[in-house]
Amino acid sequence: MPEAAKIVKAASAILLDFDGPVTRLMSPKAAAEAAEAARRGLFNAAAPIPASLEKSRDHLEVLRHAGTLDRVAIRMTDDACIKAEVAAAAKADPTDGAREMLKAAARRGQEVVIIGNNSPESIDAFLNRTDLAGYVTLVIGRPPRRPDLMKPNPFMVRGALTRLGVPAAEAVMVGDSPSDIEAAVAAKVPAVGFARTAARVKSLLGAGAEGVVEDMNEFA
Repeated sequence: MPEAAKIVKAASAILLDFDGPVTRLMSPKAAAEAAEAARRGLFNAAAPIPASLEKSRDHLEVLRHAGTLDRVAIRMTDDACIKAEVAAAAKADPTDGAREMLKAAARRGQEVVIIGNNSPESIDAFLNRTDLAGYVTLVIGRPPRRPDLMKPNPFMVRGALTRLGVPAAEAVMVGDSPSDIEAAVAAKVPAVGFARTAARVKSLLGAGAEGVVEDMNEFA
């Protein structure tokens, strides 16, 4: 059994990233459309769009930039991102092995918290549509109008621990990006990764992951 799987199965609580481990929320086309919608949010707020973001396909990157501007820019960009994420959640499928992992965690008596940089509205919509909500104790999505609190900020990870009443050492974070791992490390939570490429495995280990798996079924 991979070391990452041992860590997950021994934890009292699993803090699970949403986009990646649970679902690939957006297709490349949907991601490009979401980024364009976020840019329109900036434009409608009369906020300048940096050259570095003019062709970005990452709506959260655009939202992070909005977070450095005024309240109007944040609100209009955040609203555009929420709308795009909810629309994507209506079409997305679970990641292979995610359902099996959640069922196994329930059998083991583990608490599962979804912690995502996506909006809680989109996470809830996806979990309800795919009949996975019953396996999840708590959903903590991007705080409204506070893109600065998205991972790698440990705010959501610490919030999950507080709401569960679980010590950091008894939880584990499962994520597919360095920001997931960095947030966990900052909150002193053990972290493991999920990756499908050698480059991503390397980046997760470099961020502090204690192990990485290539298949979510390993956690079942």
